[in-house]
Amino acid sequence: MRVAELHRLVQQVDEFSDSDQQALIVLLDGLVKRTQISKMALSVASERKGRRQQPHENAVQRSP
Repeated sequence: MRVAELHRLVQQVDEFSDSDQQALIVLLDGLVKRTQISKMALSVASERKGRRQQPHENAVQRSP
């Protein structure tokens, strides 16, 4: 592990009971999934915003 604090925490968690470790795993898994979903939502929103700003290739251009 590259992050010293995370390594220290993992060593401490290793001393927890099995049920406490399982609860922590559930918590961490939820946080990771939430972060992944947030990143994905931002990416999709950014892509959609970019598409709206570009003129559609089949759009009819009107002269003023």
